[in-house]
Amino acid sequence: MTLSDGGDIFGSVENSVLPADEMLSIAKKCTDAFLSDELSVCMEFFSEKMRSYMPLPVFEKVRQDVLSSLGSYTGECSFEGDKNNPNIVYTNLNFEKMELRVKYVFGKKCIHGLWINYFGDKENQIEVAL
Repeated sequence: MTLSDGGDIFGSVENSVLPADEMLSIAKKCTDAFLSDELSVCMEFFSEKMRSYMPLPVFEKVRQDVLSSLGSYTGECSFEGDKNNPNIVYTNLNFEKMELRVKYVFGKKCIHGLWINYFGDKENQIEVAL
């Protein structure tokens, strides 16, 4: 089934996505790894295609660039599922200068997409899709 026929990019979400608690656990592991610069942990949960688009050296550079202007991490972190998309988990991280929101998109039992949003305030938002 194609997108124009009503399909989706992950196939059947109900049959291919992990249970919510497992997605949350993976999002927590990846977030901890991102904060502690242990990105190889994240890579284990990325789809093969995502790893090919963003190999470890590229992900390390992305992390460096993302964190460089945020200031110190305050230690405040929250996780939430997307009410409309059962295959998405958000992580909200508070830093000294801005908030960072990471969107993990799951499909076929692994992470297929990663988006990073910076929030300074409601009017100033920057999104980086990985």
